[in-house]
Amino acid sequence: MTQTHGDTQEQPVNKPTQALISFICGTISLVLLLLFFSSMIIRAEGSGLVAAQMAMLWLMLSVLLALFGFILGLLSRYTVQNKKLASLGLSLSCPALIVTVLMPLFTVIMYYVRS
Repeated sequence: MTQTHGDTQEQPVNKPTQALISFICGTISLVLLLLFFSSMIIRAEGSGLVAAQMAMLWLMLSVLLALFGFILGLLSRYTVQNKKLASLGLSLSCPALIVTVLMPLFTVIMYYVRS
C-alpha cells in the first residue's frame, strides 16, 4: 500500500485538553494578579519586604500562566467543539497580559505626577 499525501486535506484536530488547560491557566493567572495587587496594598501599608517579594512572585507566575493560557487558547480556538472554553481561557488570560504591559507606563506616569 502506498500513501498519497496530496489527496488528503488537513482537518482541525479536536484539542479538548488544550482548551481546558487554557481556561485553567487563565483563571489561575487572574487569581495571581489579584494576589499581586493585594500584596502591593499590604506593602504600601508598611508591612515589610516579604510582601514585596511575594508580590513579584505572584506577578511573574501570573504573566507566565497568562502567556501559556493565551497561546493554548489561540491554538485550540479553531476547533468546533472547544470554541467556548478556549475563548473563555483567552478572555481570562488577556487581563493579566494587558495589566502587565500597562503597569510600567502607569508607574512612570505616577512617578512624574507625584514629583
